[in-house]
Amino acid sequence: LFTYAPETDSWPGLDMGAPPGPTSPATSIVIGSSGPATGLAAFVTFDLNQVVRYSYIAVSPFFATLKIADTGGGTNARRVAAGRGRGDGVERVYASAAHPTLSTWSVTEITYSGISWVTTPVSSGTGASAQGLAMGDLWKNQASTEVYFSVATSVQASTWTGTVWQGEMVWAGMAATPRGLDGDRAAATVRGDGIRRVYAGQDDGALAQFRFDGAFPVSTITVPVPGPLSALATLSGTAQDKVGVGHRRLCPSQAVAGR
Repeated sequence: LFTYAPETDSWPGLDMGAPPGPTSPATSIVIGSSGPATGLAAFVTFDLNQVVRYSYIAVSPFFATLKIADTGGGTNARRVAAGRGRGDGVERVYASAAHPTLSTWSVTEITYSGISWVTTPVSSGTGASAQGLAMGDLWKNQASTEVYFSVATSVQASTWTGTVWQGEMVWAGMAATPRGLDGDRAAATVRGDGIRRVYAGQDDGALAQFRFDGAFPVSTITVPVPGPLSALATLSGTAQDKVGVGHRRLCPSQAVAGR
C-alpha cells in the first residue's frame, strides 16, 4: 500500500502481507466495499487460483487477509473487478481465470452472504484464456452493471437478467489480445458526451473503445482521438505496453473523466 505524504512529498509503502496459502505472483487488484466489515477493502487475484480480501485494521495496524474464493485447481486467477452487477444495490466481486493445461477459462461472481462467500458462475469456455475483466454500463436504462471480459481476441459481456447471467459477444476478431479493460459507469464519461463506452488495451499497443448501438456486435473506434491527451504514451506504444487500462476523473470541476 502506497500513501502520499504531503509533508515529505513522498509515497511511503506498507507491506500488505502474503496471501493465506501458496505464495504466487499477484495478477490484479481492485478496491471495493464487499464483505463483512464497513469501509473499503482490497481484493487481489493470485496466480495460483486465489482471490484474497485485504482489510486494513487501523488499531494494529496491519492488513487482515481472507481467501474468499478458489478459481479451481490448476487455474491461474487473472483479473478481479468489483461492482453491482445484479442491480440490486449489493456490491460483488468478479474474477476471471484460465487453466493452461486444459485450455479452459471462467468468470466467477463472488458474493458475501452475511455469513460466508458464495460463488456463482458467470461465463466459461474452452480453447482460449480469459484475460481482461471490468465492470461497465453500456445499456443506459439497465439497473445492473455489465461484466466485461476478454477471451483470445474477443471482448464479451454478461448481464444479469434477474435469474441468470446472459452472455453477448461485444466484438470478435480484434487485431490482438485485449488484456486490460475498463468501462464507463457514471454520467461523467471519458469523452464527456454522455455516451458510455468500454475501453480495451491490446497486446499490439493499440487502445480500442466500444459503444452500444442497440444491437450486438457494438461499434468500435480506435484511439487516440484528437485532443490534449492524444500525445500521452498510454494511448500509443509497443506490443508490450498494453497490459492494463483504466480511467478516473482527474479534474473535479470537469465533466470528463481522465484517461
